[in-house]
Amino acid sequence: MNTGRLTSILYIWLHLFIFVTGMGCFKNIPIKKVVYERDFKDYKRPGIEIYNILRKIDSPMVIVFNGTTLLGRFNNNLVTLSVDSLPEHNAIHIQFDLYIHDKWEGSHLDPLTKIPDVWQLKLDQVPIMIRTFSNTTYLQSFPDDYNPILTQKPPHSDAWALLPGVCALSDKSDGTSLYKIDYITSHTGQKISLAMNDALQPFDQPCNKSWSIGNILITAVKYQ
Repeated sequence: MNTGRLTSILYIWLHLFIFVTGMGCFKNIPIKKVVYERDFKDYKRPGIEIYNILRKIDSPMVIVFNGTTLLGRFNNNLVTLSVDSLPEHNAIHIQFDLYIHDKWEGSHLDPLTKIPDVWQLKLDQVPIMIRTFSNTTYLQSFPDDYNPILTQKPPHSDAWALLPGVCALSDKSDGTSLYKIDYITSHTGQKISLAMNDALQPFDQPCNKSWSIGNILITAVKYQ
């Protein structure tokens, strides 16, 4: 057989093989659908409810910090987010910015309360994150869940950025820690609910320490 003709045939077969195998790969690409996205620039918070220890809070509770619009600031608050009518999916991807403001003392246990500066995230009423944060000299658990027996991490560990404080540490360039929360897990059903809360001490003193959230993005994912 002519060498040039053989080369052409091999070339065609190679491209056919790549095309066929490539089609198989494309079939396995997950289908993604954004089901909730909010940056709070319009001061609206659809699907979100905020509570203090006594009641639901009706005010927007939206602030501008470091040029970014955020939902906050919170101290001893519960923040819930519900999303209905989800498309068919088998996984959920949760992403948002978590701002830790001012004098968080991480895993330090106050002798009077025995409670660390812990922050919690629940998905469908099941805790998926229970973590402490520190902007002071005390250690923290993040990026791991809080466990008083395990080795703790230095302050600001895995922070995406260090920013000025808001109130008690407003004179510090690292008085706020920004963390990128990124969590994906298996999930089915037509609805999800998220709940975030803290156990900060001193109680209800947001100038001493507080938290805010921004840029929420929730994606329903269907793996083939």
